[in-house]
Amino acid sequence: MIRLRELYFIRHAESELNTQGKFSGLLDCDITEKGKEQINALKNYIKPENIDVTYTSPLKRAYQTALAVSDNPIIVNDLHEMNFGDIDGEQILKVKELYPDIFEKLDNPELDFRFPNGESKSDILNRTRAVIKDILNRNDCQKIAIVCHTIVIMSCISDILTNSASLLWRLEFANCSVTKVKLFDDKAVLSYLNRSAQ
Repeated sequence: MIRLRELYFIRHAESELNTQGKFSGLLDCDITEKGKEQINALKNYIKPENIDVTYTSPLKRAYQTALAVSDNPIIVNDLHEMNFGDIDGEQILKVKELYPDIFEKLDNPELDFRFPNGESKSDILNRTRAVIKDILNRNDCQKIAIVCHTIVIMSCISDILTNSASLLWRLEFANCSVTKVKLFDDKAVLSYLNRSAQ
């Protein structure tokens, strides 16, 4: 008999640093008023899915979002956002202007770019690969919500679908969007990507 597991990847609601156009990585910040509205919409959207268990990044913006899915989300430390190192907290546009090579290197699928004093593509891939394996081994639940961050979701989807980091920096996930993947015994199927809960 074929076993089906359904993973619902949910990006956190809009955060204060999102509105400021900054790399937020490991910086902890609250969600905005708009983010609170997104969470209410997510609660209504996700309820009919009857999620069995919810895992979340320890960062506030993800945990606050996870409470829309479950009263008792389970914190998994390795679901935190990518460590952007020295550019964490910096304006994205300013970094593009001062260090254009960073974005050129990020866009090269052949290059394992590392942020200065931060994580590399292979670091994030290995971390997310291990955390998804751990989550799947923790329980036999069919419907699993994972509330985290855009690069983490990007890495998970890339690994599940291509067994590589080839889709890193090639996917986009809006705040509070839901991406669903069905896992069968020997294959994965992307049901939908970056679906708005509003």
